[in-house]
Amino acid sequence: MWNTLPYKLTNEMIIGLTYYACKMINMFPKTNSVGSIAPKELFTGIKIDYKRDCKLGFGEYVQVYTENEVTNTMQPRTHGALSMGSTGNLQGTYLL
Repeated sequence: MWNTLPYKLTNEMIIGLTYYACKMINMFPKTNSVGSIAPKELFTGIKIDYKRDCKLGFGEYVQVYTENEVTNTMQPRTHGALSMGSTGNLQGTYLL
């Protein structure tokens, strides 16, 4: 994963990449696991939804919406950010 990113990683991003790799390893079922259940689902009881949890990968560039009080100006309503992976909650939010 580290070698596929087109930019240098900061210390915070290296820590985030480590968490992301651990989450992704535990998200997919092993071939010899009990009933082909992923370790995350087995221990937390939360069913994995790949559309929610795997929508963005680590380090992907995204545009995030910021709600302003005044919406009738020429100020940008979105800002560029890098995805640090899913938070793992049921709403499907991501760390940026």
